[in-house]
Parts: sequence; structure tokens; C-alpha cells
Amino acid sequence: MSESLLTAAVAAEDPASTPFAHLGPLNVRFTVLALALAYCVSSYIKKQLWYRSETAFGNQHGCLPMKARIPFKWPFALDLVKQTWDASADQRLLAFYQQFFDRYGPNLEQKLLGGTGYVTIDPKNIEAILSTNFQGTTLVNQPQGSAQVSPDFGLGSRRGAFMPFLGEGILTQDGIAAHRSRELLRHQFVRAQYQNLRGFSEHVDNLVACLSSANGTIDLQPLFYRFTLDTTSAFMFGQSIGSLKGNVLGSFESSFTEASLISSMRVRLSDFYWTYNPSRYTEACEAIKRYTDDYVKQALKEIKGHGAEATSTRYVFINELYEELKDPALVRDQLVNVLMAGRDGTACVMAWTIHLLLHHPETLERVRGEISSVVGEKQDLTRACVRKMPYLKCVLNETLRLYPSAPINIRTSLKTTIFPRGGGPDGLDPVLIRRGMGVGYSVYHMHRRKDLYGEDASAFRPERWEGPELTNIGWGYLPFNGGPRTCLGSNTYPQLQPLFSSRANSLFFQGDFALMEASYGIIRIIQTFPNLRLPPDLEQEEVGTEKQALTLTLAIANGCKRRIMSTDPHSARSQALAYISNARFHRRFVLPATTSHDALTFTYADVGRVPSSSSLEAPGRGQNASPAATTVLFIPGMFASRYFGVHVHAIAEKLGVRLLVVDRPGMGDSTDVPIEQRVPVWLELVPALLAHLDIEHVALVAHSAGTIYLLNTLFQYPAILHPERPFIALLAPWVNPTHSRVTSMQIVRLLPVKAFSVWNQIPRFFVLKAGPAMASSGGVVSRIQDMVWGSAGRSTAGGGGGGGGGGGGGGGQDSGSSSSAPASSRQVEKNRRRMAEEYGLARDVQAELDTLVSQFLFAEKTVGANAEALQCLSKGPPGTWGKCEDYAQFVRELVERERQSVPVVGEAPSEGAEGPQRRTTTRDRGGRRRLKVKALFAERDLMVGKGGQQYFDECWRGGKEDGFRDVLDFETRTVEGVEHDSLVQSVDVLESILIEAAGRCT
Repeated sequence: MSESLLTAAVAAEDPASTPFAHLGPLNVRFTVLALALAYCVSSYIKKQLWYRSETAFGNQHGCLPMKARIPFKWPFALDLVKQTWDASADQRLLAFYQQFFDRYGPNLEQKLLGGTGYVTIDPKNIEAILSTNFQGTTLVNQPQGSAQVSPDFGLGSRRGAFMPFLGEGILTQDGIAAHRSRELLRHQFVRAQYQNLRGFSEHVDNLVACLSSANGTIDLQPLFYRFTLDTTSAFMFGQSIGSLKGNVLGSFESSFTEASLISSMRVRLSDFYWTYNPSRYTEACEAIKRYTDDYVKQALKEIKGHGAEATSTRYVFINELYEELKDPALVRDQLVNVLMAGRDGTACVMAWTIHLLLHHPETLERVRGEISSVVGEKQDLTRACVRKMPYLKCVLNETLRLYPSAPINIRTSLKTTIFPRGGGPDGLDPVLIRRGMGVGYSVYHMHRRKDLYGEDASAFRPERWEGPELTNIGWGYLPFNGGPRTCLGSNTYPQLQPLFSSRANSLFFQGDFALMEASYGIIRIIQTFPNLRLPPDLEQEEVGTEKQALTLTLAIANGCKRRIMSTDPHSARSQALAYISNARFHRRFVLPATTSHDALTFTYADVGRVPSSSSLEAPGRGQNASPAATTVLFIPGMFASRYFGVHVHAIAEKLGVRLLVVDRPGMGDSTDVPIEQRVPVWLELVPALLAHLDIEHVALVAHSAGTIYLLNTLFQYPAILHPERPFIALLAPWVNPTHSRVTSMQIVRLLPVKAFSVWNQIPRFFVLKAGPAMASSGGVVSRIQDMVWGSAGRSTAGGGGGGGGGGGGGGGQDSGSSSSAPASSRQVEKNRRRMAEEYGLARDVQAELDTLVSQFLFAEKTVGANAEALQCLSKGPPGTWGKCEDYAQFVRELVERERQSVPVVGEAPSEGAEGPQRRTTTRDRGGRRRLKVKALFAERDLMVGKGGQQYFDECWRGGKEDGFRDVLDFETRTVEGVEHDSLVQSVDVLESILIEAAGRCT
């Protein structure tokens, strides 16, 4: 038996022989307790001394407590934890945090589970995290030179969270190790910058081939991930993984996605990342390592067999890494790090860019025009070609502003340091950052700050990058992070360079791999697929409110689903798509913020005659510019949409009339507002938009529900009408059901208010979901479509047309109509024949336009129709009709004002002006023309009815004795053979209105 065992045996037999035997059992316990207490006291004293040292450091630098904190109610902020979890599960985490920055400011204190940290979107503080304090800040009595060894902020728990996936690579390293990795990898991206773009061409061709094989709706985002996986792997491994060709092992791509997702979830758990380590995570990480190891081994084997020089063109990346690291495992880890960054970041940029372009057709068409002017149909692109596309660069800048590659980041303070701002009553004093404290910064939210990017900071507007507006944005724009951790594959942003030392510039602003790759792919897609469009059943959401998949990067949670159709440029479908995609149908205007509302975006169509100042070509045939063209502001009815201008354009262009059609709030891409603000906001918009377009006078035309907005505009701004030839036209003007007494409308008024919260979904369902079946089995679709299209402009030329190219719905009836299908069909046929013969719009193109307008309209917002239905039925709050709640009283007040009018100056309204404006001429029976009011009613109209028509006529005539003739030139007429909505589809009616408007207003 050994000596140790003998000793143990003796001790077991004789307890008195142990070293503490003389102390006794109680004394031993007391000694252990005393030692533990001494340790705790010592630790406490050390912490207090360090705490005081940190406080003294803060006082020395003028630090004050953080001004604002994220509020919570439950102990340990568990309510905030729950809200964050719910927002993350709903994939709207970033939108959830936006409310706190909007309400409390750019620098916030956050308490969670007993811990305290800071989150910031302040450029000064982010600069401190990424650059200013990256080399360290020296504490009192700290050895000189030590600040140059380690930075103030490090990765903290992120390193451990990502280690199973990324290993020992640049994305998991701090300090000297990270610096060495960056130096090593930088050379490879500098080399890539000076290469031509032929390295991308094969993979872009494969991407285009995948898209070409699809016909219909396809999700582009997974294909973009495969594309960037192929390009990045070819760059690093010397050969592509070939995922677009299907050569990749099925497990590798899925493993990469799985590992990235779970790693991001581990990062959010901070120091508790180790609690989430599912078996599928381990399996995914092992699969990635095995696959990458095979490439490294193959490369090293060929280098050893043929020599480094013979294989330099193929395996230069792996060879240089191995020469430096001398360890295949470390080479593998660096490759996985770069592969993850190169794949995810660039794919997300491409997906968001296509997503934004297709939601903003006017921007897409401008990009398409720039591509055409620079390279035409040429597919072999060069860097020089890409750099001749400044607007494309603006689009990418704006995409990366709204959806940066690294939206949020977390750091841990490695030593005591400071934030330059956030403390004190005004939030402008420094804030002390204690050692070990967690700090987060959000580039995503910083890029949405209105004080940096204007009132429309949340909107997609690439034009903001064209002028000097953002010349000095500095650290306020960080699409690829900043400082020594700037993305290696990012482009050079000149506005940031002065913020870094020359050494930092040389290190981290060399490559443009990522943006060149993204630009190449986007250019080829736009070149190859002119018919790339949104799916018809895709509901449009405001920028920033869509569901987002947040990992290390930011992806579209629901994918980048798009519709690809036939690319035959001569087909009716292609011609119709090109027609409707013209930028003049998709203009955008931002109404500045006021005390009553934020900045509001409005979309509108500006069609017909081209104004002399316009730099854009008109859609269709194109006419000479006309400096004196009459302008008509057309205000559609329910489901008000700018797409009314699609067919009317051809008529207006030939007649020399410029036509404006604006999406009212909640329609198209116009910002929605509460029902009580609809009329006031409209009255703000009209003069602002006309001033923006340099339009002095207009004729006003409205259909159905648009009557409410026309009458308010007329009363508030009569000066916008021509002073000598004022003209308004009202087509099937809406009448309050209280006065029209139409039975169907009375029944609808009995529905509860809540029922109208889904009003906009009813026609959407029939048009987009049940179209073919319903169109062939009873005309339900036609009735719904006619109700919508009459206001939204369905087939002004075709007069009917529904789903399926206009044939099936063409014989349908208007909502509530009692007309026969043959009569409606004859009207459709007459309209289409005239548009083809007299206005040059081919019949098959008209049919395609019918379908496309339906799809485009319902692919955008229609929620505004819910409030407008309540408004028309007088079920909203009092005052939603503005000045015209009572037509009879409205006309009397209008007439009385005209009778008392005197010469006054009244052009565009001034800021804060009160009361209505008046025309600059006096009422003169012998000289000036009276206000021309033309009202057209449908022969069969079950929405207004004969009672509504009689009431409306009497209001404008001043009773049966026509008592307003001295002021109003009122004309009313019933149009035979039409219904409430088909009235505005009639080519005859539109011609007569535009001709009269032009004759009276020129």
C-alpha cells in the first residue's frame, strides 16, 4: 500500500491525527466562516474603493447622471423583458425600441434584471465606442502606455456566444488579435478592389438563370444568399460552392443559416448565452467546420504538390492565411468569419434594395434609365461603368441608411471611460461608463433621426444624397460600422474619412467588394427583368414597420417576394407594365410637419400634357411641352387612387390638359391620418403641392366621395381657380344618405362602426383572391370591381374589365346597379374602341392595364377607404365633412361671400393665414364670368338616387326659383346609359369635362 493510502487509513482510524484535530469541530467551522467573511469584506472594500475611484474619474471629466431612462413598472424590469420578448417574437424588435428614442431622446439608461446599461444613437457616443476611445482612456495612476494595449470597449459576452460558430476569427477577437486579423485580411480585399468584375459575372449569370426559369411569384432573398455565398466562397476558397447550381451539400447552406440565427439569439442573452445551446446548433457548427476544413485541406494539398506560385491565382487567400497563421484550424475559422460577413451582409443589401425599388416605382424607373444610358444592354460590366451611375449609388446609400448591415451592436466596457454626451438636464454633459458595464448602440435608429436626416427621415428618398444636404453627416451615417471595426468589404465613404487617422483610413477604407457585388447583381436583374413587379396579393407596409429577421444583419422576415412575368418587350403585358411603371404615375411629395401632425408623405400622378419645366418624358406617345397647359386637379371617389390617371392620361395628353390625381391619406403610399384630420390635412396639402409644382390656377373636378374634398378646397382656396374663368365639375356627386334616402345606403348606415375596419379588405379579396371563379359564376367580382374602379380609375378607356384581362369583368354591373350585362358590355366596347382608334391605346394593352391597375392598387395601402366610408355615411366624429356638412348651407355661404367679394390679394396661402381666400376680381355681371359649376348624374344610380340628385340640384340653384344665378353658372345633366361609377369611365364624359376645363381656364 502506498504512503498516501497509509496516511489516509491512519487518519480514518484516528481523527486526532488530522492537522486541525486540536481545533475541534466547532473551531474548524468558525475558521472557514471567518475566512469566507474576510474574503467578502475584502471584495466589498475593493469594489467600494474602485467605485470611488471611478466616481472621482467621472467628476474629473464633468460627468453627470444619464438624463433619460427606459421606463418600467415591474420589479427587475420584467415587464420590459416581456415586451421585448414579444416584439422579438413578432419580428418587430427595432420598431419597438423606436418609440423610446422618439419619446426620450438619443441616450437612454436601461435597467434589466438588476443590471444597468446604456443604449445610444448619438453620433458622438458611437464615435467614442468605435474610434475615439478604441485605443483606450487612461485612469488616474494607470501606468503610462497601457492605454495603447487594450481598448475601452470590447466584445464582452459576444465572443463566447459566437465561438462555437465562428471560432477564433476577426469577428470574435479583441485588441491585438483583432488588429492582426484585420491587417491580414485587409490585403485580400485591397487585391479584390483592383480586380475587374469578371469574378462576379459567372455567379450573376447563374442568378439570372434561376430567375429566368421562374414565371410568377418568387422569393429573391434565398437566391441572393446563395449568390453571395457563391461569390464569397469563390473569392476565399479558390472555387465556388456552387449553391445556385445546386452543387452545394444541402446541409451546408441550411447549417449556415441555422448557426447564424441561433448565434444571434445567444448574443441577446448576454452573459447567459451558455443557457441556450441546442443540439442542432452544435450539429450545424460542426457541419460548417467539416465542409470548410475540406476546402482548406484541398488547397494546402495542391499548394504543397504544385508550389505556392503555381497555385497563387486560385488559392492566394488560403495560402496567405496559412503562411501567417501556420494552423489549418485558424485558417478555417478566419474563412468562416469572412464567409458569414460576406454572405449575409451583401445578400441583405440586395434584398432590401429590390424591395424598396419595387415599392417605389418612380425610383426604379430612374435607376433603370440611368442603367440604360450608361451601359444599355451591355452585360459585361466594369467598375468604371458602375461608378458612372451616381443615382444607383444614392439608392444604395439610402437603402443602407434605412437598413444598415449591422443594425445594432453591443459592447462591454473593459475599463472606466465616458460617453461624451447624454448626462445632465439637457443631455449634453458626459456620462460615466463604469468597468464591466454593457453599452449598446443602434445605427438603425440613428439613421432615422429627424435632426440628422430631416422630417422625412423614416421615408425612402435617395435624392437626399444628391446635394450638399448630407455632406457633413460624419458619424451620423455608418452603413458598415465605423472605426477599426469597419466592414472590410465596404465602400469608401468620403464624408467619413476626415474622422479617422490616416492610418485608420489606410486600414479600413480600402475595399469596395460588397457594394460592387451588390451593384453588379442589381444592375443585371433590372436589365434582364423589366417586368419585375410586386405580387398582387402583397400588402404594402410603411418603411420600418415590416417584419424583420434580426441576426447579426437585418433581413426581410417575409422574404423578398416578387412577380416575374414574360420578358417579351412587344407583348401587350410588357407594354402595359412599361406604361403603368412610368414615374409620372408615381410622384411623391412630403408635407412638412406641423404642431398637429408629423411629416406626411403623399403619392400622386402628374399626367397628360407635359409642363415646360418637366424633365421627364410623358408616358405613351409623348407630346411637345406646353407652358400654358390647363391643369385639372381631379379628386376621385371612394378608394381614391392616383391610378385613375393611367387611362385618362391618353385623353388629357391629346387635349393638352395636365392632370393631377393625388392619393388621399391611407391610399397608395400616402400616410394615413385619423378620420378627423382627413379634410384639414387635405387643405394643407393642396396649396403646398401646387406651389411645389409651380402651378398657379387649376380647374377642380371630383367624382362621388371626392365631392367633400372639392367643396372644402373651393371654399378655402377660391384663388386657385382661374380668376376670370373659374370652373368646377362634379361627377355623380356624393350626397349624405340622410338627404338621398337611398335604401341600400340607409341599410349600410346601420352597420356598427367596427365593421368598417375591414371595409378595404372586401374588394381586395374579390379582386385578388376570388376573381376568376366569381367572374365566371355571377358577376360578384364585377360589382365589387366597378365600385372600386369607378373611383380608382379602372378602365377609363375600357370602362369595365376585371380580372383576367378585362374580359370576364367587362360584362359586370356597378355596385348596386340594375343595368343589364349587355348594356354594360356595349359601353365597355365603345370606350375601348374609341381609346384605340382616337387615342392610340391598343385594345389588348387596355385589357392588360385593367388588370395591372387592380393589382397595383391593392398591392399598396387602401386602409384610408375605411375612414372614408365612415366619413361618407356620416358615422365619424362631428366635423369630418369640414365646411360642407350641409350642402344647402354651404352653397348659401359661398354665394353670400361671392356677392360681397371685393378686390383682395389672394394667391397661395401664407403661413398661419386665417379664413378663406378670394379671387382678385370683383363680381361684375357685365364682365367677369360667374363660377361655372357642372354636375353630371348617372341615369341609374342606386348610391345617390333620384332623391339625392334633386336635393343636390336644389342646393346649388338656390331653390326652385334658381336664386343663385347672379353668382353661379350652374348646369346639371343626366347622362344616359351609365351608372354611378361607369359615369366616370365614359370617354365621352371625360372628353367633355376636359375640353370645357381647357376652354374656360386657358
